[in-house]
Amino acid sequence: MPANTDVASGRYACAKLSDDSTLYEITGWTMQDSEDDVNYVSCETDGARKRVDGNTDTQGTLSGVFNTENPITDQIDKGDLVVLHLFVRKPTASYTGLYHKVPAKILSVDETADVEGAAPHRWTANWVLHTTTADPALLKNQTVPALT
Repeated sequence: MPANTDVASGRYACAKLSDDSTLYEITGWTMQDSEDDVNYVSCETDGARKRVDGNTDTQGTLSGVFNTENPITDQIDKGDLVVLHLFVRKPTASYTGLYHKVPAKILSVDETADVEGAAPHRWTANWVLHTTTADPALLKNQTVPALT
């Protein structure tokens, strides 16, 4: 059966890196939660199709503008474990905002450049949820404390 999917996206995010530094130069993010329902027919169901929850997965992307003085490839790399703070709204001094706090593993980091135009050099990173607990509160909106 096709996966049930929820998709979220935003423009503001930061990532707490394994060395306790924070990557702030993220200009966009996506997060996709999916669940594969398992359906079956048995004697118990008298020939009717029954569905049960299957495996769940969360994955997404990060994107930003490449900073030549502090390249993204010097900050994160494939296999790195990070904690993402994916903001639902832009945090300001008067509004601390809501965010999704997601422990993640970086799958890839790619750079793109328009050599003929004036477009800025950009990067994208793909990630998957990386946790040992199935805590559904991890992906729910949380009030933003000071990012420490």
